[in-house]
Amino acid sequence: IPHDPNYEVETWWDLGMNDFNVVLLTQTIHGRIRFIDMYWSRGMPLSHYYNWLKERKEAAGYRYGAHHFPHDIEVKELGTGVSRKQTLFDLGMRNMRVGKKAGVNDGIEKVRQIFHRFEFDEERCQKLHESLFNYRQEFDDKLGTFKDKPRHDDNSHFADPVRLLAQLWRDYIPLLEGE
Repeated sequence: IPHDPNYEVETWWDLGMNDFNVVLLTQTIHGRIRFIDMYWSRGMPLSHYYNWLKERKEAAGYRYGAHHFPHDIEVKELGTGVSRKQTLFDLGMRNMRVGKKAGVNDGIEKVRQIFHRFEFDEERCQKLHESLFNYRQEFDDKLGTFKDKPRHDDNSHFADPVRLLAQLWRDYIPLLEGE
């Protein structure tokens, strides 16, 4: 899926330090949500991800719109008393939107409702596609039933920003043919 310079690129984040920190990049074109790029790492400061976005902007010609974060972006770090959101703002990031804390199962249902709109860049978003395919509900061997939440593993860190996307999705996106 080629990047279209006529449309803004939005970012969707899952914050992690010991776990993966994932940044997904999308463009919405004619009601389709195109996953055009992504980046993930662990153990890196927020400046690392901010700098990666700057480099991608220069290399690929991205024009960023909103940057979307989960509710924990507003957590203040113990050592500094500065929120993660403030840290990114101080680096130069603007147009940040923050999602509310929401139930995982509600978010999964919202993803299901818009999944038919998704398109994935085969090369740059292969890890996202694989992770969504492998995102699973956890089985409780003692009770012999599935737990009420998905398994927390590497796949869940890639699914979380997709749930954020579904949570913050705009109602004014037109219906697609057949909806």
